[in-house]
Amino acid sequence: MRKTLVVLLLVAVLIGAFVSCKEEPAHEHTWDAGKVTTPATCEKAGVKTYTCSCGETKTEAIPALGHDYSTEWTIDTPATCTEPGSKSHHCSRCTSKSDVTPIEATGHTYSDEWSSDASNHWHAATCGHDVKSDIAAHTWGDWENTTPATVLAEGEDTKTCSVCGATETRPVAKLALEVSTFEEFVAAFAIEREAGTPYTIKLTADLAWNATTYDGSDAEHTFSIDMTGITLDLNEHSITGIANKAFAPTGNTFTIKNGSVLLATGLEATYLRAISVNFSETLTYADHTTEAEQAKAVTFDGITTNGCLYLGGGAFIIKDSTIESYGTKTRGICSYSAYVDVTNSTVKATNGEVAIHARDTVLNLNNGTTVISPTHGIQAYYKSTVTTTGTVTITAAGAGYDIYLNYGPNTLTIGAGTTISGATKGVFALTFGDTVTIANGASITGPAGGVEPKYTAAGYTKAAGTASTNGYVGWSKGNNNTSDTATITDNRVLE
Repeated sequence: MRKTLVVLLLVAVLIGAFVSCKEEPAHEHTWDAGKVTTPATCEKAGVKTYTCSCGETKTEAIPALGHDYSTEWTIDTPATCTEPGSKSHHCSRCTSKSDVTPIEATGHTYSDEWSSDASNHWHAATCGHDVKSDIAAHTWGDWENTTPATVLAEGEDTKTCSVCGATETRPVAKLALEVSTFEEFVAAFAIEREAGTPYTIKLTADLAWNATTYDGSDAEHTFSIDMTGITLDLNEHSITGIANKAFAPTGNTFTIKNGSVLLATGLEATYLRAISVNFSETLTYADHTTEAEQAKAVTFDGITTNGCLYLGGGAFIIKDSTIESYGTKTRGICSYSAYVDVTNSTVKATNGEVAIHARDTVLNLNNGTTVISPTHGIQAYYKSTVTTTGTVTITAAGAGYDIYLNYGPNTLTIGAGTTISGATKGVFALTFGDTVTIANGASITGPAGGVEPKYTAAGYTKAAGTASTNGYVGWSKGNNNTSDTATITDNRVLE
């Protein structure tokens, strides 16, 4: 029995060993229909994923779809009247475009309505802007005077386009009041006008002034008129026969130009005045140096006189003129409490004592101006200011000073380009208290054409009325200051 059990046990072991050595059969996947995990696009492949019942997965690529362009054009940028546009075929699946093609600008489409400017016809375009048309220019008629000009007011001419009726205008200058006799000349100043309304009196002939009647002996015989705003155009003619100060206009902002105002021949009295002008209003020294008062200036433009230009109480502009006096002790220009500006003019005292006499005056001598006198060239006193600018020549041709400053303190500034010479006594006569500044580039010749004189030191004290040892600078005490010094600052570089 025991033996039997052993045998059976051995058989069982062998059977178990046989069974454990036998191979299991291989697993077969059962895949599902798959799922798109990454969709394909026009330009990129997609991914499809399959899953087995056992949980394992596998993938396969989905080919890119490619673009699907429509056969219809899409307008990407509309063309305008002046700017081109563009069109293309669009993909139905993405923003891709193909066959991008420009569209020409449409050009303006004009309406049938006309509008115009001063020279050409215009259409209103569909773009909303007025665009010039080259189709039709204005067809202008002749100029016609539609508003006659007068002495006091401008007129107007008009021309009309025969196509569209547009008009264009131009101003017509005021008329000049033409006079040919002295009686007409006197009457010309009696025009009624609003205060200051400007107008022009124009000579058409030389005028003979009655020197016997208008001899300046009393106010009745002196021809004096407020000329504010008036232009007296001598028109290359002359007013002659004037005696003393018979022509004595007042006012401001007036002009005398283009001709001669002459004294009667044979007059040898002292201080004869060809023209004597005073502002109507009273001004102080400070007033007439301001721009507001200079804007009111009386202007002498291209005139000739043979007697003094006597100026007071205002601002005066002298240009392109010849002011020459002949009588005894006469002066070319004599000014009191004034602003006087002289450019490109000659001022000469042929037989007189001084070419320019300036009291309490701002005197500017500018480019092209010549001052000539047999005694003193310029006599300035009582707080005057004298300035030369540009090419200015001052010559005292006899026994005097080129520039005589007195009753100061006065201020003298000599600019580059100024030439001073000729005086026998000296170049300067100074008051203690005066200030002189000389720019480099000025030319100064001492008495008798001698060598360049030496200066005494700035602020040097001299006895009143005495001259420097070389005759170059004379000194006087004067009556309007307490200073006992005068200053000369010479900035010239002398060789």
